Amino acid sequence: MCDPTMMAVGKVGVAVMAENERVNEQNLASAKNSMAARTAATNENMSTTQRYVQDQRSLIQAGMDSVLEGRAAEALAYTSAIENGVQGTSVNEVIMEKRALEGRNKNRSQQEMDSLRTNTGIDFSNIDAKRQNRENSVPRTKFSMAKIAGAAADAASDLM
Repeated sequence: MCDPTMMAVGKVGVAVMAENERVNEQNLASAKNSMAARTAATNENMSTTQRYVQDQRSLIQAGMDSVLEGRAAEALAYTSAIENGVQGTSVNEVIMEKRALEGRNKNRSQQEMDSLRTNTGIDFSNIDAKRQNRENSVPRTKFSMAKIAGAAADAASDLM
């Protein structure tokens, strides 16, 4: 027959090993989840960055096209006026109108660029928040003496 004290010690030992295994499994799950969350956030950041660069290039190109169109229209207006013998205030007004249009288009392009920059910054913040929420969804844990104490109390009550 086994000694009751040895049986009690055995129960406590088994409880310690079980608690250690539970802690290891939970922390491993947390580490895997954290790694997956960080990988997903990195991929999403890369995708957002690529989209930002492409949109930025598109805005820059559209702005350049607008400037070139404005300058071509100004040159055409000026050339046509000279060929037709028109001078003075009317020519200056046409040229000023073309320059104002060019300035408005340039301003519009700059506003779109600022908006793109702001929205991309918000996207990056949201990606980071999602990553943090995902990482926090599987918490880490540590060894709980309460469970061991409970096993010891059960073993002690068996002795009595």
